[in-house]
Amino acid sequence: MKVKFILVIILVMFVGYNYAFAETIEINVLNIIKPNVENNELASKAIAELSDEYNDIRNNNQFNNVFYKKIEDFIKQYPDTTASISALLLITSMCFLEETYELYSVEGMKILDYIISHYPNTAHFKYSLYSKALIKKEEGCPEDSLKLLRDNYEVIISIDNDKNYIKMMKELGNTNITEKFSSEYYLILGLIYFDLNNTTDCIDIMNKIINDYPGTNASKEANRIIDTAKKLSIPSKL
Repeated sequence: MKVKFILVIILVMFVGYNYAFAETIEINVLNIIKPNVENNELASKAIAELSDEYNDIRNNNQFNNVFYKKIEDFIKQYPDTTASISALLLITSMCFLEETYELYSVEGMKILDYIISHYPNTAHFKYSLYSKALIKKEEGCPEDSLKLLRDNYEVIISIDNDKNYIKMMKELGNTNITEKFSSEYYLILGLIYFDLNNTTDCIDIMNKIINDYPGTNASKEANRIIDTAKKLSIPSKL
């Protein structure tokens, strides 16, 4: 089943790896960013322009060494800005692209963990927690994903009220945010219950989306998932 996520920045796929002859590059940017970061409008504009360039790279589905060097240079130029954390998320996204997934996915997860452990007061922290849970789901580890989402429930959905959330998303190239982040949180949570054959909790979560977020894409998807779950009549294993 396909779900159109707001979080298009993280792409995780597992088929057709064509990496045998890829030239790998060492990712070594985590020690550049300063522990204390602040907003910088010039840096924010610069990373947004790089995000526009990244769209073509994402369509090619493989890690791009030249683009990585541009991001690395950006971080060196603005090491004490929140925009540099957005730059890390661009690198993370590139690490999970299809064609070079096995070469870089471990590095991508390291970057997410670094953001989570070093920048807890940023919107990037909340975004990274959710992204890690989404990746775990796609990797076939729904229990791990569920634990991440449950344990960090209040933190993740608070991103809707984070004044820097929209700014971060613009830096990542997403300028058309029409739905609340929390609706996507619940949608993924319900899908995890579906993956775990827990039809009851899946349907309960989907009904919450329909009631709390009427008229949204998430609510339309929730209706479809409820229909699928009822047709399959999967007995709960939990």
